[in-house]
Amino acid sequence: MITSDVATLKSMLFLAAVQKYRARVFILEALNGATPERKAELIVEAFDTMVKICRERPAPLVWRFNEHNKPVAVDFKNKLGLLRRQAKTNWGMT
Repeated sequence: MITSDVATLKSMLFLAAVQKYRARVFILEALNGATPERKAELIVEAFDTMVKICRERPAPLVWRFNEHNKPVAVDFKNKLGLLRRQAKTNWGMT
């Protein structure tokens, strides 16, 4: 999956689905506000790196490409655990 939506990293449901379905997600921050042509260029530029990551690392995974199209691994399992703990606390389910 390719997206520009950084807010997905704050969604417990999204991150749980990534884990459950062993998805590979790439967040390309530079897509925000780009023209359709530039979006296509950015995806093509990142494509080889995304394929390499998929070959070298097991799913599930989330990688974030910064505004300069440099990849950084996201520890989404840690984020998911934190969101789950916060939800339990907020709902009084300690």
